[in-house]
Amino acid sequence: MVFQSLLNKDQYIDELIQTTKHLTAKDHLIILTMSLDFRAGRGKQLFQAIKTALNSKVNVIILLDANNFMYQPGLKFGPLFYRHKNTSLFKNSSFYRLKEDLLQLEKLGAKIKLLNLPTRLFSSPFKGRNHIKLTIINDICYLGGFNLVDNLSIDSMMRVKDDNLSNFLFDFTKQLYLKGSVKVCLPEDIQKKFDNYELLIDKGEKKQSIIFDRAIKNINDASRRIILTCQFFPDSRLIEALNQAYLKGVKVQIIYNSPNKHDFPFNIVHGLLVVYMRYVKKISSELFNNQIKDKKFLHAKILITDDRVIYGSHNFVYAGVKYGTSELAIESQDKFIVGVVMNFIKSFCNLI
Repeated sequence: MVFQSLLNKDQYIDELIQTTKHLTAKDHLIILTMSLDFRAGRGKQLFQAIKTALNSKVNVIILLDANNFMYQPGLKFGPLFYRHKNTSLFKNSSFYRLKEDLLQLEKLGAKIKLLNLPTRLFSSPFKGRNHIKLTIINDICYLGGFNLVDNLSIDSMMRVKDDNLSNFLFDFTKQLYLKGSVKVCLPEDIQKKFDNYELLIDKGEKKQSIIFDRAIKNINDASRRIILTCQFFPDSRLIEALNQAYLKGVKVQIIYNSPNKHDFPFNIVHGLLVVYMRYVKKISSELFNNQIKDKKFLHAKILITDDRVIYGSHNFVYAGVKYGTSELAIESQDKFIVGVVMNFIKSFCNLI
């Protein structure tokens, strides 16, 4: 792998805009994401850049989870939640505006696919989702935790230039476009070794995740330090493993959002989870000290154990595993990569 850079979310959006608008007919652009918004912030500029690329006959594929037409923050349920095929009932909604934008791109030649379409009335917007965030521009891959929604989030994407990786992920996304679900595409979860890292993909089988299992293994094997950044305070076997590591003398730092930064009713749910973990499960109080309380919302998902990093889309909580969520991550012991990821964490958090 030729690791090129770890971009914060602003750098990533800017680079994506500038690169996309200069693509030519021989190029391809593939976007795989959980969420997408072309109306907010620099989303408008990205939308125009994609239109410019399409006018230049660039091969553009956008793979978007159906969650975008099922649920939006603030308990807004979309047309696919009710199995409505026509979004005209929601003409002033973000659901309708996104449909309009996608139709514009499709008319210009973009190949667009909604993944994981609901199979019944009132399907859960949270079960069986694709949570992978991936962009491929020719032989360069961007992967990480950032949805293409320009907001006040702390997030990043890793830029990797690797023919083997880009070819593998290009074939993967091609199949995903045809079949509409990671679970249908992959016969099993992926563990694929490259030069100095391993690619991990959860296909989305309920109660199964190689990324989650690998995270617990690395925590159990750690002897010096563990740093976890996630939007939610961890639960289940992961917090138990973290607590056991702390009790063994490993320096453990969990960096997470204050529960009140989540939208209603999830602020209440996560607030109760923190209280339960601290006072009922008796998790060591020191593990709650690195709570992000400022305006920015932590969305980066990183686990560093000694000199090993897992970086990607997994939130490291069991809910996604239980619901059968597709995820992607890389694991590496490359000192340079671990150092760059560590510097990114230091940019938003004063570590103990």
